Amino acid sequence: MKPIMVAAVLLAMAALLINTTTAFQPNQPILIEVDEAPATMSVDTSQTTDAEPILIEVDEAPATMSVDTSQTTDAETRVRRDDALTTYKATLPFHNRLLIHWTGKGSKIMFAIASASATGPTTLYRSTDYGAHFKDETSKLSRTLHVSSFRPSPHDSQHIVVVDAVQSRVYITENAGSSFDSVNPGFTLVSAHFNPLIDGVMWAEEAAGDKYFLRASRDRGRTWSDRLTDASHRDCELDRAFWSRPAWHAQDNNDTLYVTCIAQGSLSMLRVASVSGSGVLRGQDITPVDIANDLSPGTFNLINEYMFISSEEESNDDDDDASHHSGGQAGGHGKHRVVYVSTDRGAFQPAIFPADAGHVLNYEILDATEDEVVLAVLHSDTCNIYISPRDGREFVLSLADVVKTTDRDGDQLSDVDFQRINALSGVYVANKINNTRVVTLISYNKGAEWERVRPPPSSSSSSSSSSSSNCMLPDCSLHLGMSRLALYLGYQYNMLFSSRSAPGVILGNGNTGSVLSVTPSAYMTVDAGITWSKVSNLPREFVTVDHGGVLVGVQPYSSRTQAVKSLLYSVDEGNTWEEYIFTSTPLHVVRMLTEPGETSTVVSLWAYNDPAATGEARQWHIISIDFAGLLGRECTASDYTTWSPRDIKSPVGCLLGERDVFERRKATSKCLNGRDYDRPVSTHACACYADDYECDEGFEHAEDDADVCLPVGGGKATIPACTYRGQTIHVSRGYRKVAGNKCAGGLEHAFAPVEYQCPDPCPVSEWSEWSACDLCLDRITRRTRHPLNPDQPTDYCGALQEMKPCELANFDDVVSVFPETLHTRVGDSVILSALLDNVTVTCNDGSTSGPHLELEWEITDTHGNPVPHAYEPYNANLPVATNRDVLENIKFVTAGVYTAKLTIRNGDKSDSDVATVVVYHGMGWVEAAWHGSADLSRYSHHYEELIKETAAEALRETLGLSTRMLDVEDVWVYSHEATVYGRVYLTDPNVNATAYFGRLDATLKQAAKSGSSGLTLTLPGPQTLSVMAGSTSVTHAVDPDAYTDDDDGSWFYSSSSTTTTTHTPWHEKSSKAPSPGLIAVPVVLVVLAAVGGVMYWKARIGRFNNVQYLGDDDEADALDSDDDDEMIEPQLNRRPDHEIIAGGTNEGFTANVDYEATSQDEHVDHDS
Repeated sequence: MKPIMVAAVLLAMAALLINTTTAFQPNQPILIEVDEAPATMSVDTSQTTDAEPILIEVDEAPATMSVDTSQTTDAETRVRRDDALTTYKATLPFHNRLLIHWTGKGSKIMFAIASASATGPTTLYRSTDYGAHFKDETSKLSRTLHVSSFRPSPHDSQHIVVVDAVQSRVYITENAGSSFDSVNPGFTLVSAHFNPLIDGVMWAEEAAGDKYFLRASRDRGRTWSDRLTDASHRDCELDRAFWSRPAWHAQDNNDTLYVTCIAQGSLSMLRVASVSGSGVLRGQDITPVDIANDLSPGTFNLINEYMFISSEEESNDDDDDASHHSGGQAGGHGKHRVVYVSTDRGAFQPAIFPADAGHVLNYEILDATEDEVVLAVLHSDTCNIYISPRDGREFVLSLADVVKTTDRDGDQLSDVDFQRINALSGVYVANKINNTRVVTLISYNKGAEWERVRPPPSSSSSSSSSSSSNCMLPDCSLHLGMSRLALYLGYQYNMLFSSRSAPGVILGNGNTGSVLSVTPSAYMTVDAGITWSKVSNLPREFVTVDHGGVLVGVQPYSSRTQAVKSLLYSVDEGNTWEEYIFTSTPLHVVRMLTEPGETSTVVSLWAYNDPAATGEARQWHIISIDFAGLLGRECTASDYTTWSPRDIKSPVGCLLGERDVFERRKATSKCLNGRDYDRPVSTHACACYADDYECDEGFEHAEDDADVCLPVGGGKATIPACTYRGQTIHVSRGYRKVAGNKCAGGLEHAFAPVEYQCPDPCPVSEWSEWSACDLCLDRITRRTRHPLNPDQPTDYCGALQEMKPCELANFDDVVSVFPETLHTRVGDSVILSALLDNVTVTCNDGSTSGPHLELEWEITDTHGNPVPHAYEPYNANLPVATNRDVLENIKFVTAGVYTAKLTIRNGDKSDSDVATVVVYHGMGWVEAAWHGSADLSRYSHHYEELIKETAAEALRETLGLSTRMLDVEDVWVYSHEATVYGRVYLTDPNVNATAYFGRLDATLKQAAKSGSSGLTLTLPGPQTLSVMAGSTSVTHAVDPDAYTDDDDGSWFYSSSSTTTTTHTPWHEKSSKAPSPGLIAVPVVLVVLAAVGGVMYWKARIGRFNNVQYLGDDDEADALDSDDDDEMIEPQLNRRPDHEIIAGGTNEGFTANVDYEATSQDEHVDHDS
């Protein structure tokens, strides 16, 4: 940071060369360099709240300057000490930077976050009594604190989030700082931004080196989502982000987020429909695809229903069309900017500016409310204001040569001398360059017309540029300083003040004369600029309290001003001003603050002393003044009157076609509005007059009469051509109603477009019948008509053909998935396959064909969240395709329980089903035996199924396992005994497998030994089986492959490999059969797992004596008769006797699989 003392010396030297009445020239060099604010994300000001903290920066005390003391006392005021005013005083150690926050309406709590620099250590001070006392409460957060973001909640003033980027900590208070919770987010957080509609929801910037990423939280920063990724799962480097809301677009939610970010070098636009506070945060890609050039970072804006973005293009002298969209005629080579606008979240369209405007270098959105867009556009050598109706695309010039502030290169707008007056519709104030000088203009109809500001009555010119001693329009007017003059004078406050709590009150700093000067005085108006009065010979920073009932002004801090002891206040709308001395020691007042909403009666001054003048060390002085005692009693109904803003040129005294009636306290009533005062407002429509209209597109004001609009260039108005009979053509008279104007009646008919009914330019026949649908071709049905006159040109005949999509078959409940659960080991190759059989449509010629199916696989966790990091290609050189009937070349690298979902779509019809994939890193064998008094061997097959179900449930309950984690596979039934065998799976990678299965074994043995009732099986009869204590075990399968015969390539098939029997979802006799000619719906999904390239059955070989194999013999060769190496896939169009059959005796069992051969003609083309 550059010391202000150096700048002040330079300014003092320059002051010798500048007369104090010299006119202000906007392009004069700035002698005081203002330090840059800390780098933060640009946030739409319409989304901020009154409770936003205020930043004050002071490098060093200004050098003492010689100022004429005769100007320090206002002749029109009298000095007084008012005992009715209550003053609280406190001091703080001096720091160069202060971030000040008043917690909210009705709160006495204030924060001061002090530091010596933007990156230095921070001290947090807190007051609970309007600033009468401050206490260092840094230790509540940390011993060493570096505040990079201080965010109060817009929903509850008690909730504040403090971010420390240096220590990567988030501090959260829900009691206005009485206590803080410390959170380590696990990454470096820079700043946070609350959602304006949902309490606790916020997005934040994560810093990773020189890049930034977006994360979201739903609990005020206690937990955070993953980084925002695009649709391709790529981290997206943050550019800009904005909250939306349903009021701006019906499809948006209260927590919808629009983001621009950079992925792989290009700017993308993402829409996050609803932010998540943990896990995956992914945006839908809505990047405009029809914009030829790359989008420019830092240019995305979202305000209400509008979105803006721009791209950079090369300027070309021959590119007339591009110059029209980019803002006018091409002026040589180089780069210019094209602005794109989206209305109601629709497609982005290039903004169209007047053809003679010049190329767009940069732009700023000044207003986008009340169905109109106001832009400030920087051209090569000027800045213009343009307005557009609601579509926000076609802009017309509102005001040329507006005062601007740019960066050092001159191609980026920093600020514009334009201000919307709060609480009033369509009232703007702007500073315009007029022959190298600056004049102030005001508009009462949203920029359609501008006029000079009326000077105070009987005032003398305060500028040497005026040759008249009596200031009168049009040669002399009032001029008001704004951002450019504030920067020149070194002020840190807004020189033009208006407030929603005081409609019609405008307090500003400027001068009367022909142009704006650099020696402003203070002025005010209480009727929105119709009449003005002078407040002080010196500039003032103004605020209001008690809903505008008290006006307060103090001489602002800058290197040009002396320290002060007093302020001015008025309780009668500025008719009289009183001076209140608040200190015996002169102080430099840097800022004057009020409680958010300006509903209280307390004003807080933040100032510091000059050591050279006082002999004391420099420190901050916080002086809070309460005007409640001065106002005394509470107001009653008789203390109020009504007031309506108006356009002075309106013959009926309206503003934008309406008469808003505000209640305001009478100037003669000295009473307290009170914190809970709600200002009533009523609105009435006005009759339409000429001032409610502006020139329509293609028209411009006549040179000799500003109220007359003529075609541009003196040509004729364009009349649209008729295209069909009865069409209503609107021919403009040259005028259109000002955007947002609500007038009705009056002269509306005289300015409205002329309506013209078209004759029939092309008689046509009636529509033909809709053509038959052919589901094998384009699935489109058509109808046509033709001109009755065959020689008639068809240019104006309207549509001669209409098309619509065919009705498709019901596509519900056609996908079946089995087995329901698939177990596989971490790192093994997995194949998920869908066998689509007999899925056909009937064509118009009677033949059949495959439908237009789309297939999509998704792998998620059990909550439906994508898990891209849980699996990867088995062969890294091959991709994983998710749009085929086979999902292969995949292995899971993280243990867990996942869902494999297949969605099949046929046009707008779709269906889906899921399979559960249990990925384990440890497996164990479970064995248990039961005995009973009854003979079970007679109906062994019947008892096997009963015992299998009841034993599985008993074991899971005893061991505390879910259905997926324990699978009973085999049951052996003897005369009085039954033994079950199964598997136990471990999916938690943080648990040791040996210890885990050891604990399960001990648990099962202990339960069996104690004769736990949970292990007692109850069968029909009733019969009970008791567990055999010595025949239970859980054994860790250290090498599961030892139980399979993989070496000889043998395959072992068993019905027990499918835990749940799933039948074909439809057959001919089913009541769910589709209608003839529509899609046949039996779609069966087979999910197969191939481990190590071979599908195997992990059986306990050696425990059984009689097991038949299908090995390397002729039977296996018959199954795989083709020459490729693809996996054998069983066909599922089985006859009833072709099911997998398992049968056995107490000596063993035999597993038989019967496959039906399918000819080439019977195969379904999966790719169709």
